[in-house]
Amino acid sequence: MTDPRLTFALMLAFAALFVVCIVMLNGRVRQAELVARRVRSVNAGPARAGRGRNRPVANLMRLVAGVGVVLLRFGLVPRKTQHEARLLMAGVNMRGETAVAAFVGGKMLLLAGLPAIALVCASALGQTGYIELVAAAAGAIVALVAPAMAMGRRRRRRLAAIDRGLPDALDLLVICVDAGLAFEPALERVTRELAAVHPEIAEEFAVTVNELHITSDRRAVLMDMGARLDVEFLRRLASTLVQSIQIGAPLSRSLRLLAQELRQEQMIGFEARAARLPVMLTVPMVAFIMPTVLLIVGGPAAVQLLRMQ
Repeated sequence: MTDPRLTFALMLAFAALFVVCIVMLNGRVRQAELVARRVRSVNAGPARAGRGRNRPVANLMRLVAGVGVVLLRFGLVPRKTQHEARLLMAGVNMRGETAVAAFVGGKMLLLAGLPAIALVCASALGQTGYIELVAAAAGAIVALVAPAMAMGRRRRRRLAAIDRGLPDALDLLVICVDAGLAFEPALERVTRELAAVHPEIAEEFAVTVNELHITSDRRAVLMDMGARLDVEFLRRLASTLVQSIQIGAPLSRSLRLLAQELRQEQMIGFEARAARLPVMLTVPMVAFIMPTVLLIVGGPAAVQLLRMQ
């Protein structure tokens, strides 16, 4: 039977050869990514011009993204997986094909490297045969599951922060519209005002403002705002804004009704969580509080009975 260490050494050599081929093939960046980078640099202003870049980290990320770019170009990643990765990376404020490529490439490099590292560690500890295969399989499972779990946790935290900041953002948007500002200046003002309090919702609004500055298709930009994070209320907000712009309805009235609806839904959610508290407290009460009460109430009587015997 073939030695497992020789097999995984060959796998590691193949992965290294694959990375070299990727570096050679990925000599240029997509034109869309260059345009997006130029737009981000222009919007960021001269304040970021003097910042130095961490070259080793940048080169490593470029290498990882190159792995993903090659996998995506050759169609080795299913479309459903690409869509899920795009939603996942947008949820942590990492957008574009480069972010998706970096995520896919990171998973591939981990899948190639972790089993080999686990195999080497098992051999160094004196484990052979079955234990080495189990360690390599465990490394492969961790490589497949850990990145998605880590990014999913960050995405859930960020979406929860966006849900908390949406009512304040809508209220401030209503105030700006009532003060006479048009929709785009009002959204830009809300973005600036919320940057220190709710940076997550300010980031999403900033993306929408930049897209509105670039294109004249408001409907597509607003619908993209509702779809890129897969958040239900953002989709409803985008639909409300699109309908108000198309039919000429008062924007402040629509936003005010939507803000009231969001506040009401949040209150219903708080009440639902409060209603679950008695059921959730039953197990701790039975496990910790009731034994203590029985001990306090019945303890002296038990001591008296023992003394009478």
